[in-house]
Amino acid sequence: MEDTYDTAEEAAAHRIEIEPTHRTPDRQMYRVWHQGKVLCESVWDPEFTACRALMAVGIRGQLECQLIGAAHVGLRLDIERGAGLRTIETRDDGPRIGNWVPFGGVDAEHAFPAPAVEQGRQSSSTARERGAE
Repeated sequence: MEDTYDTAEEAAAHRIEIEPTHRTPDRQMYRVWHQGKVLCESVWDPEFTACRALMAVGIRGQLECQLIGAAHVGLRLDIERGAGLRTIETRDDGPRIGNWVPFGGVDAEHAFPAPAVEQGRQSSSTARERGAE
């Protein structure tokens, strides 16, 4: 399957850098950098959170995700596809990829579409993450 983009800008890969910041009792937290500026602060699912933040400002196309200090890109994904996903991880299950579900009564019209993947329940920490976006 080939991706099609309307412009060469959309086809070019955007890059984020992921910086580990601190740990909570349950999760590692991260800061996400894009073009020298902080894109997301104190998030635990940096790749997919960054996709939603980039979509919110109209950026589409491919995204390369790299941990600060790493010698290579760790993940490359489509921003629109990634915006509809989240990492599901509990003490007993995961990690796995699931659909992102908007928090707090956002109707389906304003949610990012996600491809069909395994469904998981929304955790309270995912809701807190969305409040930081």
